[in-house]
Amino acid sequence: MDTTINGSGRLIVNGNYNNGISVKKDLKIYGSSISINAVNNGIKGNNSVSIIEGNVAITANDDGIKTTEENDLTKGFIFISDSVVEITAQDDILQAVNACVIRDGAEVRGRSYGSFINCKIGYVEGEEYTKSWQ
Repeated sequence: MDTTINGSGRLIVNGNYNNGISVKKDLKIYGSSISINAVNNGIKGNNSVSIIEGNVAITANDDGIKTTEENDLTKGFIFISDSVVEITAQDDILQAVNACVIRDGAEVRGRSYGSFINCKIGYVEGEEYTKSWQ
């Protein structure tokens, strides 16, 4: 089902078994502060992941944020707007199938052994809002 995380509190997630946050459909994060440590992916939304006005910190042993839907061109995207996202990942920082969009003053900082943005099929917007650090 679709999942929305909304609110001004702080959420700490320890994914000691698999992904930190994982949903089968769409994940939407609005105005929330979230810290995630995961042994697999930090955030996985099969259909999509949207972060709006959020503050998200992820440490993951695989991808930082990932989508996997390949059969529907309106899905399989990551959208980050007006947010600060910091990711340390062993594989890709952002991995989307159809689109990865970063806009409206969002800042995505990352450190990884993989790609910063891995968009398998399609569209990438907002690379100027990304920054790698050592």
